[in-house]
Amino acid sequence: MAHAGIGRRPGKAGPHPVASLAWRDLASRLRRAASSVVLNLAEGSGSVGGMRTARYRTALGSAREALSCSQVAERFGYVEAMPAALVAGMNHVIGTLVRVAV
Repeated sequence: MAHAGIGRRPGKAGPHPVASLAWRDLASRLRRAASSVVLNLAEGSGSVGGMRTARYRTALGSAREALSCSQVAERFGYVEAMPAALVAGMNHVIGTLVRVAV
């Protein structure tokens, strides 16, 4: 279901123009956050000491942002509900990063 005032225009077919812009921005942010997780994990795995921890902390923040973007998109009706296995997998990555990024 679309968020009131964001998804569909009353009496009109298709998404509201503002919703299309909002979704594109959110989708772009999701792509950047998701790629940041992978890239920072790769960089961190080749680092030592404080640099490794810093990269893993950045990956943690990006993982949380990617999950949040997905949840916002779902709640605003831009995407279907995320499969439980996907959410569990993302939470597992976040949990692992919490342990290694300290």
